Amino acid sequence: MAAKPEELIGDEDEEYDEYEEEYEEEYEDEPEEEEDANAAANQPAAVQAALAASPALQQQKQQQQLDDQEDLAADEDEDEDTEEEEEETEDEEVAQDWSALRLLPEADQLLDLFGHLREEGRKQITVLLLGKSGTGKSSTVNSMLGEKVAAVSAFKLQPDTESSSTYLRQVTLGDPELDGFKVKIIDTYGLEDPEAGDTVNYTALQRIAEDIKGVPIDVVLYVDRLDLYRVEPLDKRIMQSLSETFGRRIWEKTLLVLSHGNLPMPPPGTTFGGW
Repeated sequence: MAAKPEELIGDEDEEYDEYEEEYEEEYEDEPEEEEDANAAANQPAAVQAALAASPALQQQKQQQQLDDQEDLAADEDEDEDTEEEEEETEDEEVAQDWSALRLLPEADQLLDLFGHLREEGRKQITVLLLGKSGTGKSSTVNSMLGEKVAAVSAFKLQPDTESSSTYLRQVTLGDPELDGFKVKIIDTYGLEDPEAGDTVNYTALQRIAEDIKGVPIDVVLYVDRLDLYRVEPLDKRIMQSLSETFGRRIWEKTLLVLSHGNLPMPPPGTTFGGW
């Protein structure tokens, strides 16, 4: 016999009630778990806030910050003192007494110059030599110092050494106003590259720029040969490269030095009087 409609509906209601009870049992604890999780998450922040509000802890933090700042300042001062000591030590190790100063024909003029620089608070003058290989840069260094300190060769068919040479001398004449004044002379690489076919030695230019980085240059001496009387295209390219590397203002402190002036005879087609 077929079931009555009322019996079918009743069965469906019972199944729905059972499903609803299972659903409530399964999810009725979720709000409590969420509240517990939120409480657990908020508890550290509350504890931190309570601790941060403590006057003793705040005072301790402030004292720690002050101590850290003092330690940092002390470290910076110590680093600066160390750098200054290293610079002074380096100068003391390299500087030599300028024993040949009195023998130079220009000694009186040099001493007057050093005296004026001392009055301005200066302790040193730095001279930079530039030029091609074999033009007489090393001979010029020897002439300036009055002693043979740099090796010399009349013509160099090979590139110069791969490092600048620095000569540091100090005045020791028994004069308290002048003693200790230093003269630094920096001899540099040749500015041409003969191995590449008489081109500009850009590698040498870059090395010179690195060597004198941070060094205040007072005077630049550009050395060339008097007996090579023609200005070649390479010379013009070197001048342009120097301007590009060091800036055009380098020429404001540059003097032209002509070496090899003891010519046995004038250049072909000329006379000493007309040359």
